[in-house]
Amino acid sequence: MAHLSKPAGVPSILAGFLNLAQRPIPVIRIHRLLEVAESAHGLYTQIIIFRDRNGIAVGWVVDQVLQIIPVSTDDIMPVPRNECFKDCATGTFLFTDSTVTILAPERVLLEKERQSIAAFQELEQGRLRELSEVVS
Repeated sequence: MAHLSKPAGVPSILAGFLNLAQRPIPVIRIHRLLEVAESAHGLYTQIIIFRDRNGIAVGWVVDQVLQIIPVSTDDIMPVPRNECFKDCATGTFLFTDSTVTILAPERVLLEKERQSIAAFQELEQGRLRELSEVVS
């Protein structure tokens, strides 16, 4: 897995920060949020980077990415409110006889969790700035 910096005191849902072009991207342990078993991290552990409508990036540690497929909005079935964990599912669709749930990254974290991660992200940004000043 890519190297992640992990400042002291970060919440357990945060695997750390990925340095992408001198920008610290928070990487979430989605397994911890969904309360499912997390596999051991290794050389081929994958991180998916999402950008929300405001361009804010966040990563998720995932077991694997099998493929990326286009889905027509006509094929997406809605998920009733309060029917899933934190209302983070926006819909479902069928793919090769399996039901796939679509998660909305902006709904996965609680507002307090977002604020906490943003505070650590600011600290990490400052650390990266200091490191670049020392190097140059």
